[in-house]
Amino acid sequence: MKRARLFMMNAALLTATSLIMQSVSMAFNIYISNKVGAEGIGLFTLIMSVYGLCVTFATSGVHLASVRLVSEAIGRNSHRQILASIKRCFIYAVIFGFTTGGAVFFLADYIGQVWLADTRTVRCIRILAVSLPFVSLSCVMSGYFSAVKRVFKSASAQVLEELITIGLVSAGLYFLLPRGIEYGCIAIIGGNCLAQVLSLIYMAVLFLLDVKKHNTREGTVPPALTRDMLGITLPVAFTAYAKSGLSTIKNLLIPYGLKKNGATGTGALEAYGMLTGMAFPVIMFPQVIIASFSGLLVPEITKSRVAGHFNNVRYIMSRVFHVVTVFSIGVCGILICFAFDLGEVIYSNAHVSLYIKLMAPLVPFLYIDSIVDSTLNGLNEQVRSMQINLIDSMLSITLVWLLLPKMGTYGYILMLYVCKSINAAMSFARLIKVTGFRINVVKWFLKPALCIAVSVLAVKLAFEAAGFGAVYGTALTVIKIISAAVLYVVLIRLSLCVDHDDCVWFGRLIFGDKINFDKLCFKFRR
Repeated sequence: MKRARLFMMNAALLTATSLIMQSVSMAFNIYISNKVGAEGIGLFTLIMSVYGLCVTFATSGVHLASVRLVSEAIGRNSHRQILASIKRCFIYAVIFGFTTGGAVFFLADYIGQVWLADTRTVRCIRILAVSLPFVSLSCVMSGYFSAVKRVFKSASAQVLEELITIGLVSAGLYFLLPRGIEYGCIAIIGGNCLAQVLSLIYMAVLFLLDVKKHNTREGTVPPALTRDMLGITLPVAFTAYAKSGLSTIKNLLIPYGLKKNGATGTGALEAYGMLTGMAFPVIMFPQVIIASFSGLLVPEITKSRVAGHFNNVRYIMSRVFHVVTVFSIGVCGILICFAFDLGEVIYSNAHVSLYIKLMAPLVPFLYIDSIVDSTLNGLNEQVRSMQINLIDSMLSITLVWLLLPKMGTYGYILMLYVCKSINAAMSFARLIKVTGFRINVVKWFLKPALCIAVSVLAVKLAFEAAGFGAVYGTALTVIKIISAAVLYVVLIRLSLCVDHDDCVWFGRLIFGDKINFDKLCFKFRR
């Protein structure tokens, strides 16, 4: 119970930090979108799709290796193994980070002119190349902080990075954007990269102060530690290369497919920007609330697996999946019902509103899949998880190639539905096979779906009856969403989708036994 409480306290801290930072980031991204327009966002997203592939090569699975090796060392109470693991991860990160950064820097012309078919991207790619070694090194330290359960240190680095990014990008846009969209992208990417460097320096100071605690002679270093590290990183890396490469190909094919459907070059970039750079971030924004569970599941499940506590693994999984399914289904219903309110308030764009509404039903698949992947990684099933994602990427490319020239943006949305549903089904099947984990369909899925349907319908009818049905405004939209969320919480409680024991368990895990949650929680009984 003590370990579970620590897990939930770290999750709560990460959730609060991530929620605040993601809210600030979302507001700032809206500001950027309004400054550079849909075409600028499309160009920026296109560049970042290639950057994602570069980061995959630069990191090559080192974050997971850092988390896993340090967690296993803690499980064996070996301080010497912790230091030896971190040392090997740093050497690995330096080799891959600097090699990838140098290669991308010198190949920037080829990538921009041939891959992206837009010379405006070349300078941005060179700037991103310089940041790759820093990204790789930061992955080692963030993995260490996750494993030792001192997440507040990496969280503070995130806060610092976000604040620096806002200042640098805002200044950059002020001075550079008047010169064109290319310089606007340079301002955004350059500000982000410089912020990453400064954040890394800060994290390095925290890391050096923290790692001194393990500078003892306790424990032993396994003779095959380097082999163990490579056994984690290389299978993940090679599978990730293929997955990220296929994902990049898919992203590059989207503007091409939209052009084949009749869009101009500018129109294709605008549509691509609205889909992936404007609508998709809105539906993924609430995930920050449960993303902390994903990051903390790997070390927690790894430690339980090493200790042979498989009942503890199933217990944690049951509680976390219950929270995530109830949350994701609620978000899905709110996004479907208030998509046009959000689109008008955030972007003042009817096309973005429509895309939000059409993609909102994907939310449960996307949110739950992130938890499943993290769980499989903690169970030493990272290769199988990557294989499933590889199949997803291959299928995505095929459907983008076939559907977009005929259906345009709707083909892209159809592709998402097909691929994400298949991915989720395969991942869940593997998780059940490995752990014997059981799903409570009625409590986790059917009851929440009914509760959110009643909640949003009641709120919508109430506001229409009051004469505010077709009125859009920031304050009104917030009130509608909060009203629906509050009603949803009441209904899942009344329906015993979340029962008294769930409330008490969750409250005690976060706050301990200092508060009598039996008195505070609603006591509805069957």
